[in-house]
Amino acid sequence: MQSNIDLLSGSRAALSGQWLPAIGAFLVVGILSSIGSTFSAGILPLILAGPFGVGQSKYFLAISRGEQPPFEDIFSGFHQFVRAMAIGLLTALAVGIGTLLLIIPGIIAGVGLSMAYYIALDRPELEAPDVLKASWELVWKGGHFWKVFGFALLAALLTLLGLLCFGVGVLFTTPMILVGQARLYEELRSTAVVY
Repeated sequence: MQSNIDLLSGSRAALSGQWLPAIGAFLVVGILSSIGSTFSAGILPLILAGPFGVGQSKYFLAISRGEQPPFEDIFSGFHQFVRAMAIGLLTALAVGIGTLLLIIPGIIAGVGLSMAYYIALDRPELEAPDVLKASWELVWKGGHFWKVFGFALLAALLTLLGLLCFGVGVLFTTPMILVGQARLYEELRSTAVVY
């Protein structure tokens, strides 16, 4: 398996020629989520997190696979709205409850469920609870918890560095992280015994 640094380095190459659309894609999702939060006391973004998460994952997974996805892919999660919403809500619930239980269980849940949106795309036959179970098994059964956790730490560090560059740096670090996470998913999937 590639190191997390190699995954992120490779994401820069995958983004070659696609930086502007990729920046636009994550900005549109962020702006729409922020607007929803403003007008609904945070409830609407919680409902829309799943559909946007699936759509954004589809967009950046396509880039990681060397494709040039159409911009409207970021809205593709709305084609399976109920399923995508359920995945987002169940993930938020699991992480939220885990965080209330002294934070560490929340981190464990977040890492274990971090591949759910990608699995939702590749396994359309699975219902929302089964998608979360498959993510959990992909991360844990393969013994990849520390690799995924390490990627999350590296992503947090990159985000911090982007913020320190007057906030403008996140325009470049965020697409790299999103493509890097998609590449991480591909690695985990390729080495999975059961998927």
